[in-house]
Amino acid sequence: MKHKQKIGITGAFGYLGSNFINSYCNEYNINCLDRTKTKNIKVNLKKINKIIIANVNDKKKVFSFLEKRKIILYKAGVLGGPNSSNISQAKNFLKNNFENLKFFLTYAEQFKINKIIFDSSEQVYGNGDNSINDLTSFEPNPMNFYGLSKLGSEKLLLDWSLKNGTSVDILRYPRIVGSGSYGVLSKMANDALNKNKIYINDSPDKRISLIHINDVIDANRKTIKETNTGYRIFNICNNANN
Repeated sequence: MKHKQKIGITGAFGYLGSNFINSYCNEYNINCLDRTKTKNIKVNLKKINKIIIANVNDKKKVFSFLEKRKIILYKAGVLGGPNSSNISQAKNFLKNNFENLKFFLTYAEQFKINKIIFDSSEQVYGNGDNSINDLTSFEPNPMNFYGLSKLGSEKLLLDWSLKNGTSVDILRYPRIVGSGSYGVLSKMANDALNKNKIYINDSPDKRISLIHINDVIDANRKTIKETNTGYRIFNICNNANN
């Protein structure tokens, strides 16, 4: 029997984690860590090596999760949305996306991890009219608290990578679409199907980048297979015209 590579996924039962597990659970030996199993996507739980219901700041549970894991897909945290620029939500984004990551990395120093793959966002660049593929020459300049929390997490991972000599891959995603997704485009599609009004809170001419969930999980799988060292950042997009 072929030996399965041992990986761990935080935020495992969210949209990205669930889709990755459903696609590649037969290829990897997976430990899952999430605050709850109640999510939008059903996962074949029998295919998972270990399931731990806890937050990433729970030291004892994180230690159990990290046991014998060499590669970590870090997908824990809260998503952006209409409230991303609301000052009342600033603490929520910084606590769940930045401070909890800091706790997790402190615990992870006790283990021989080869690589951490971190889910970031195009929101670190701000709210420009360019697609993510046009932003490679721009310096990050987040314009909301979600983007700020993600950029702060990237910097935290850079310091941690240098300190521990561990490989870190940052994957910056545009808006993700696909079956079961629950973003703004899904809401617009549902409104259209139900003949409801479609509200646009920004300029109708603004360009946005989109990527299918299958391309996202494929990007995760590719970076798992690469035995690189150091710290890398990738803008994930479909093609040059995205």
